[in-house]
Order: sequence, then structure tokens, then C-alpha cells
Amino acid sequence: MGEAVCVAGVRIDHETPEWIRLFPVGFRELPDSAKFRKWQVIELEGSKSRGDLRPESYTPHLHTVVPGEVIDAKHKWRQRREMLGNLIGSTTL
Repeated sequence: MGEAVCVAGVRIDHETPEWIRLFPVGFRELPDSAKFRKWQVIELEGSKSRGDLRPESYTPHLHTVVPGEVIDAKHKWRQRREMLGNLIGSTTL
């Protein structure tokens, strides 16, 4: 993998939303069918990161990325706020 980035996001596959960090993501190397945008729901497989002890850190299996719905910003971000739930304002970073 050449250039890699860290992607921060929110897991919505659990009962309550949770922060998630995906690294490494070779975004420019992803096939067009797997590229995703900000605020786009994606499905993928991943494993707990061995090199990063933070509980939200995972290594993504990039060949499993499936982009989904883009969560729009209409109505003053209503849909985004509803999706984030209690995560708004809870970060210590």
C-alpha cells in the first residue's frame, strides 16, 4: 500500500452509535466501486487493530468495502444528528 490515511467514523451496527477509527485506508488505491464520501454509510469487514491500543481502532479489510446511503445535511443536519445520538459532545479529544 502506498499512501494511507486514517478514517474516523461512527459505527451504527450496534444498539447505540460508537466511534470507530479505521487505519490504514489506501483511499486512492480503492477501486471506484469502493470509494466513499464523507457522511456516507459503508459496510466492511475489519479486525481489531494490533498496533493501536485505542478501543475504537480497527484495521479495515478494504476488499470488503460496500458504499451505501449518503446522509444529507438537509433540515439543519437533522438526519445526521439523529444518527449520532449521544455521541455529540462526548469526545475527549
